[in-house]
Amino acid sequence: MNRVLGKLPKESKFAIRLPDGMFDALTYAEAHLKNARRRTFMAETVCSIGEGGQRTAEKILGWNRGTIRKGMHELQSGIHCIDNFSGRGRKLSEEHLPDLL
Repeated sequence: MNRVLGKLPKESKFAIRLPDGMFDALTYAEAHLKNARRRTFMAETVCSIGEGGQRTAEKILGWNRGTIRKGMHELQSGIHCIDNFSGRGRKLSEEHLPDLL
């Protein structure tokens, strides 16, 4: 069974058909890569699709276009963004209430 893009984006003139093996391989690789490697993989895949690749990857593969765009910028500049996961989350109670101690 081939996965076919039902509604074509404006940039694309042809439907892209992905065999199930290719679809599964792309989603597996995307799920198991982390951070800059994942974004670079997504950007390279979109570049190989061609014009309208970001929207096509979003619709067929379910990838986020913002992540793809960030990966495209990383590919073009050669500089990888460092994620600040430790900066997220709840702040310490001492930061909220400095007189607590």
